[in-house]
Amino acid sequence: MRRETGAPLVTVRYDADCPFCCRMVGILRALDRKGLVRTQPMDRRCNDEGCDQMIVQAPSGQDYRGFDGIVLLCRLFPLTYPFTLIAHRSAIRLIGHWVYRWIARNRYRFSCIFSMGKSPVATDKEV
Repeated sequence: MRRETGAPLVTVRYDADCPFCCRMVGILRALDRKGLVRTQPMDRRCNDEGCDQMIVQAPSGQDYRGFDGIVLLCRLFPLTYPFTLIAHRSAIRLIGHWVYRWIARNRYRFSCIFSMGKSPVATDKEV
């Protein structure tokens, strides 16, 4: 994956009303030392299938949702890249998709853990 000078490589759309999701975006921003990722809150009125999942838009314009988006993001950072070496194996993919869907369905339950204090998501990268 390559990027034009100064342009983010991928765009991540997430549920900005979910403290758990915001915390995960905060972690993503901590990993993103080179400015490869642009984050964008998802429209609250989104009724499309898959709006309950994070959406990662690749430079080609293709959208990757859920676990597939996580794998794409992991390719960008040295700390998470080793995960991509096993993520495409069928058993790992099956488990990964199942775990992601379970977390996505229950993300507001996790939110009570992450909602204490100020949200870690800064608005400087949001568009």
